[in-house]
Amino acid sequence: MTQGVSLPGSVRRALSGARRSRSSPANAWLLPLVMSLLAGFAGMVIALGSLPLSMLVVALIVGPAVLLMPATGLISLFLLMSTVIAGCMQYFLRIEQSHWLPALLLIAMFVRLPVDAFRHSARNPGLGGLSGLGLVLLVFGTLVIGSALVNLSPPMQVLVGLKQYVFPLALIATIVFAGAKWGYWLRVWRMVPWLMLLQLPLCLYQYIFVEKGSAASFGALGIAWDRVVGSFGGNPEGGGSSGALAMFLCFGLVATLALRRGGYISGRLTWAACVAALASVFLAEVKVVAVFLPLALLVYYRRHVMRSVGSFLLWSLSSLLFVVALLVAYQVLHYSDKGSRSIDLAATFSYSTRAEKDITMYNRQTGEMSRLGALVTWGQENVGAGKMVETLIGYGPAASKSFSSLFGQGAEARKHPFQLQVSTASALLWDVGLLGTGCFALLFAFGFVQAVRLANRLADSAPLQSGLMDMAAVAIALTSVGLIYDASSLFVAPVQMLSSWAIGLVALVAAFARQAPDSAAAAVSAGAFRSAKA
Repeated sequence: MTQGVSLPGSVRRALSGARRSRSSPANAWLLPLVMSLLAGFAGMVIALGSLPLSMLVVALIVGPAVLLMPATGLISLFLLMSTVIAGCMQYFLRIEQSHWLPALLLIAMFVRLPVDAFRHSARNPGLGGLSGLGLVLLVFGTLVIGSALVNLSPPMQVLVGLKQYVFPLALIATIVFAGAKWGYWLRVWRMVPWLMLLQLPLCLYQYIFVEKGSAASFGALGIAWDRVVGSFGGNPEGGGSSGALAMFLCFGLVATLALRRGGYISGRLTWAACVAALASVFLAEVKVVAVFLPLALLVYYRRHVMRSVGSFLLWSLSSLLFVVALLVAYQVLHYSDKGSRSIDLAATFSYSTRAEKDITMYNRQTGEMSRLGALVTWGQENVGAGKMVETLIGYGPAASKSFSSLFGQGAEARKHPFQLQVSTASALLWDVGLLGTGCFALLFAFGFVQAVRLANRLADSAPLQSGLMDMAAVAIALTSVGLIYDASSLFVAPVQMLSSWAIGLVALVAAFARQAPDSAAAAVSAGAFRSAKA
């Protein structure tokens, strides 16, 4: 039973006029005509073959619409663009520059920030000051820009560096300033199982027709690495973001279990999404899943695992069984039946372990070094050489980048025959030095600790917000592994999205917790929780 609301006469007349205008046959042709003219103009420009000019025209046409879009719509579009659209365009349509599409949306978020921040302050007049997390973000962004200025980095290199280091900060700020209801964040959370279901048919196609269907093989042992990437982008001939796919699947599996635990999704969807995630993991051949999934489950079920010695032993045994099953699946699906070359899983692990232990290892074909060797090399060429300024603030953002279609190699990368960006840690050290690297690591550590504390504090009084913090803790823990595993935290849009989304939610829920003390949290959360479930 709802109560009627009487609108003022002027408002009723305006709404009536708007309805008449929308239904008027005289104006019905105007919007299709304008859109057709714009589409025709954009098509003629794109046909000229100039990528910068095409991007400029598309930005001029799409930009105003994006800027007028609600903040929540922009966030949702970015999530889909980074996890599905850009990667599929890159892998299946061979549009290499599509990885810039998520970055363009982040630029739009930056342009909107003053307006969104003003609206946020108007809605929350009593919420002021800079939080600890916000201070770390501000210091990191300042260090990146300061390193570029001190090193007089080329403009195009700075642009790529900002894409890596600064643009993702816009998503964090937009999440805080969007003013979205908690029901919106629950809907975003509910997207995760469907995204995992989407990965399975893509992974099956890539495994059957790309990896198995091609006679070409590459890699140190003749194995077609990284060809199964789902919707996360790459090159069918040269591999892609399989590590990002594996990270997202492990996060998504735990997120799905958490949704089911809260009663937000059905049991059928839970089973289907989890089976699809595990099947995609087996098809993708990413051995670091042996670390990703047990870590994600440990973070989410930490209260139960650490409750007793028996619980910890049960988790350890389950993790061991999963690792064994994973290795057996990889042996059957990826290492056997390689034609004239029989590849053994033990030989592959032996090679990988030997290569990582050897700090002097350098692959002349790919330019790869071992992860430890990359860090030792940085120390020898900077700390050992007494380069104090470079040690502290680096050589400028993107100076270590091996290749960019916009500017080629970074200023420092051109001086070395081997890759400098072996991992996120090595890239950060070369680009922004010890200060920037320390600040980046502090951002992840601060976000993780605060997420865990908020999840524990709000577990009884605000279950939705507590669940979101559990998911944020899992996402931050997984993306933190990239500090030493690879450089996807800097270069792969879905991983950037996952970490920025998690840190932004931590800042948002922290503000909620400050506004709703423990004595009133139950009352405040109850309304938001009912609204979210509805």
